[in-house]
Amino acid sequence: RSLYTLPLEWWYALYPKEDLYLVCNEDLKYRPSQTMSEVSDFLGLPTFDFSDVVSEGMYNVGENTGYDTASEWDKTDKKTHFDEIPISAKLREEYLSFVKPYSERLFEIAGKRCDW
Repeated sequence: RSLYTLPLEWWYALYPKEDLYLVCNEDLKYRPSQTMSEVSDFLGLPTFDFSDVVSEGMYNVGENTGYDTASEWDKTDKKTHFDEIPISAKLREEYLSFVKPYSERLFEIAGKRCDW
């Protein structure tokens, strides 16, 4: 839901698609262990069980900035959810309509869809 495709198109123009890996924020939140394992596999790292790490919660969100303290998963929803941004329905619709072609372009060049 943004203009991510504009700077990323340069990366996709310079490097082969198989050398780049797009991670959707929603995947990290709702499928953290699986997503971290996929990133690890992409990077060619040894297999690692991320269960203990992700069970602690999310880092650098809400009231906990930095990576020394995790925010519990159930306490991060309201602070990170797009629908909680206090803007009018008309402005939200206008914004989403504006960024939709950019998001579609990103999904096209990355070969992956995010849950936006």
